[in-house]
Amino acid sequence: MAKLVMLMVLCILPAIAMAAPRPRIGKNTLVVQGITYCDTCKFGFETAESSYTVPGATVKLVCRDRKTMKELYTDVATSNRHGKYMFVVHEDHKDEMCDVMLVKSSDKGCSKISKGREQSRVILNHYNGIASQIRHANNMGFEKDVSDVFCSELIKKYQEMATVVSHHLISSIASPHSPSNSKASLFPKEPFNLPIKFRQNRFKIEATTASQTPVLDPLLSPSKTTPHKKKSNEASLILIRHGESLWNEKNLFTGCVDVPLTEKGVAEAIQAGKRISTIPVDLIFTSSLIRAQMTAMLAMTQHRCKKVPIILHDENEKAQTWSHVFSEETRKQSIPVVAAWQLNERMYGELQGLNKEETAERYGTQQVHEWRRSYHIPPPKGESLEMCAERAVAYFEDNIQPELALGNNVLIAAHGNSLRSIIMYLDKLTSQEVTSLELSTGLPLLYIFKDRKFMRRGSPVGPTEAGVYAYTKVQLN
Repeated sequence: MAKLVMLMVLCILPAIAMAAPRPRIGKNTLVVQGITYCDTCKFGFETAESSYTVPGATVKLVCRDRKTMKELYTDVATSNRHGKYMFVVHEDHKDEMCDVMLVKSSDKGCSKISKGREQSRVILNHYNGIASQIRHANNMGFEKDVSDVFCSELIKKYQEMATVVSHHLISSIASPHSPSNSKASLFPKEPFNLPIKFRQNRFKIEATTASQTPVLDPLLSPSKTTPHKKKSNEASLILIRHGESLWNEKNLFTGCVDVPLTEKGVAEAIQAGKRISTIPVDLIFTSSLIRAQMTAMLAMTQHRCKKVPIILHDENEKAQTWSHVFSEETRKQSIPVVAAWQLNERMYGELQGLNKEETAERYGTQQVHEWRRSYHIPPPKGESLEMCAERAVAYFEDNIQPELALGNNVLIAAHGNSLRSIIMYLDKLTSQEVTSLELSTGLPLLYIFKDRKFMRRGSPVGPTEAGVYAYTKVQLN
C-alpha cells in the first residue's frame, strides 16, 4: 500500500509542478511577451552572426498617467533560459502609457544596456482594436563593453555589400540604347533610380539656351561612354510605419487627417534611419500625408549614402518642369521620393478627431473593435481594411513591384493599415490573419525580392523569426 501511495505521489507531483507556472488567462487578462538579447558587435540590431538571447535578465513593466507621467502600475519579470520574459496583467490600463524596460543583465560579459533598445511601448487596454490578448514588446538588447574580434570582419562584409550595390547603381545611371522587347530594356538610357512613372513620355524641350536652341531633357540623354551593366537579380524592400503623430499622442483617431509628428515621432524616425543606414535605398515611396513624408526624410538623414531625398511632382507639366534638376552630378546624389495618396492611412470617416477611449465608452468596446479590426466592416462614412487594401495593394503591384523587379531597392514610409495591407499581399495572409497584424511605429521591416518572390528577413532591428514586428500566430511557452 505504501508503495502504491509513493508511486501516485511521484506521478502527480511532476504534473503539479508543470502546471503551476502557467498563468491564468481570464477574459480581461493581457499577457506581455518579449525577448532580451546580447548585441556582441554593437550593431544596434540583431543578426544570427552577432547576437544571442540573454536568460536571467531583469525587466520592468511601468504604466504612467499620460498627462502627469506619474507611475500607476509596475511589475518585474525575469527572462527564461530562452531569453523570453512574460508579464500577466489582470487589469485594463485604458489611456495609460505602458513601457517594458531593461533593468539588469545576468551576463557579466554583456551587461551594458543598448541605447535605443532599452525599452518598448506596449498597449494594455481592450479598446485599441487588437484581437489577441497577447501584447508583444519589441526585443530589447544589452551590448558588450568590447566588441568580439570577428565584428570588424562582419562590418567590413556589410560595407563591401553596400559599396558593390552603390557602384552598380552609379554605373547604371546611363547606358546606351539597345532595342529589345523586354520591359527592363525600355529604359536603359535613363537614370536607374528614376521611377517608372517618371521615365515615360519625357522627351520634350525643358529649356532653351540664350540662342533659343532647344535642349533635350538631360535625364533622358543616352550616355555614349558608360557601358551597360547587368542589374542585380534581387532587391531590398524596407517598410516603415511613421513615428508617433500629435494625434497619436492625444489618443485621437487620425485616419487621413494630415497631422505632423511629435518630438518623439521625430526621434523614432531618426532612430529608424540609423537602423537602415547600411541598406541601399534607390527609391522612396510615401503616402501624401506629412507624418509619413517626415518619417522618410528624417530617416534618410542618417543613411550612409548621404544622398538627398527629393519629392517628385507630377501634378501637371508645369510642376514637372519647375522642379526639374539640371545638374547631372546633383541628380546622382539624390534619391527620388514619390508621394501617393493610395498609400494613405485608412479613412476613419466620422471617427476622425474623436478620442478613442471616449468613443469606446459611447459606442461600446465591441463596436469600436469591429470598426478598427474587422476586415470588411467600415466605420461610419469611412473605409474598411478591405477597401484600404484594394487601393494600397493595387498601387504596390502597378508602381512599386516593377521597380523591385528592375533591381531598385525601395523604402516605403506609410501607415499602419496601408502597410498591413501590403504585408498581407507579401506574406499571403488571409483576411482573418491580417486583422491581428500589429506594426510598431518607427521600426523597419525588411523583405528581399528575388526570383519574383518576397522573402521576409525580419527587421534590421530584430531577429528573422516571424512574430517580432508583424505577427499572426503566438504561442505561450
